[in-house]
Amino acid sequence: MGDRRALSDEATGGAAGFSGGALSANERRFVERMGQQTQAHGLTRTAGRIWATLILAEGPLSSSELTATLGISKGSLSTNTRTLELLNIIERRSVSGQRQDFFVVPDNAYPALIEGVARRLESARAVVAEAQATIERPQVRARLAKLDRFYALQHESAAALLDKLRAEAGAEPG
Repeated sequence: MGDRRALSDEATGGAAGFSGGALSANERRFVERMGQQTQAHGLTRTAGRIWATLILAEGPLSSSELTATLGISKGSLSTNTRTLELLNIIERRSVSGQRQDFFVVPDNAYPALIEGVARRLESARAVVAEAQATIERPQVRARLAKLDRFYALQHESAAALLDKLRAEAGAEPG
């Protein structure tokens, strides 16, 4: 038995959410590369592979479709989908008459992702502000001021990006 995490033609042959029922070689490569990218950003490789698979899907995918397509366990799917849901880049949906969960990338995923970044930057700035108010050593306060400026610039960039994404979403036909 090979690497369970590798996408194979056999593993994707029954996936109903894809054109022709299977991922192409280029789509499998995208899934694997997105796994590597998300891992480089602090998430698990599996979370990135799930996200990429849902990006490629033509509609919601069931838990069983995702586990079969990616060759992952139900436990791994559960843990990683919860993480992606907390980031607001996937949604869990129910289908009438079905006992399993279905997942999809929502239309507002990317603005929601940036909103999360902005919230984390605000939280980081609050930590720095508290330190600035309580630490008296001048050299440390100078470094804290630089850190605060760094977070402030990141927050401004995130806000500008969020404005752009929202404007583009508003311009899209409904």
